[in-house]
Amino acid sequence: MKYYIAYPAPIAEIVPEIEEAVFTTVEIHPKNNQVGIIETNLSVEELEHILSHYDVIIINDQIDEWI
Repeated sequence: MKYYIAYPAPIAEIVPEIEEAVFTTVEIHPKNNQVGIIETNLSVEELEHILSHYDVIIINDQIDEWI
């Protein structure tokens, strides 16, 4: 599953910590340096739990299906 992770500052500040926590690479969004993109088999609930101590918002890339 692909997720977008929004952070209130340039996400590069926390990319190493996120990569270590979720065991995958974080791609910085090409048009917004406050957004990272990850692909993982974790559920959104698991991802929220792992990243709960960071001030991030996690958005599933299937958001269009929710609207």
